[in-house]
Amino acid sequence: MCFSWRVFLLRVVVVLWVVVTRAAARECRAATARRRC
Repeated sequence: MCFSWRVFLLRVVVVLWVVVTRAAARECRAATARRRC
């Protein structure tokens, strides 16, 4: 059980990290677009 829980938590952390990174990239792109405009 411990091993499966660790794998599950690891997957959740990776997914959250990817979502946050994509959101930050979108915000950065939007900010650069505003600056250009």
